Amino acid sequence: MGADEAHLLDVVMEALDRVQQALSGPNGMAILLWNRAAAGDAALWPMWEEDFSDLVMGLLKIQLGGQHRVILNREVQVDRPGIGGGRTDIHIQAADPSHHTEPFTVIIESKGCWNQELPTALSDQLVDRYLRRPRTAGIFLVGFFDCDQWSSSARRRCSPRHARQQITYEQDQLAAQHDVAVRAKVLDCRPPGAQTD
Repeated sequence: MGADEAHLLDVVMEALDRVQQALSGPNGMAILLWNRAAAGDAALWPMWEEDFSDLVMGLLKIQLGGQHRVILNREVQVDRPGIGGGRTDIHIQAADPSHHTEPFTVIIESKGCWNQELPTALSDQLVDRYLRRPRTAGIFLVGFFDCDQWSSSARRRCSPRHARQQITYEQDQLAAQHDVAVRAKVLDCRPPGAQTD
């Protein structure tokens, strides 16, 4: 593993590119992120954000599992409850080759595109709450499910509706405003065959 959290951040971003490949395609794993009312029913709506984080975590374990001294966890408590405590969605750590006591860390905060906190969560949650520690970098991960493709009223849709490119642009702009190592990534989670652009 590399010499600092910026290198670990690069490694995780590359692994997320491979996660996107696993989600995409005619038989892509993105279908695992969609509910159906009944077998053969065409009505689809997205799973919960926790399911999105779980699938991404599993795929990252496959991508990074062979990396020496890399540990991946879900829902890690980073502060004590009652004093601004919180749990990170995905917590990735790598040992420092120079044997410092603190490992390098990348924290992934994930949201579905319908989440009403999308315009503020990168700053208010990821940066302000989780990236305060030294040797820590962050990724704000958005699952794009395209509300126009939902054929069920079982879940609240995005408001206002938006395109994947728009979300990517807005989150990249937010990440660039911070003086910490933070990046945004949007994964296309539309059903197989719908990922055309």
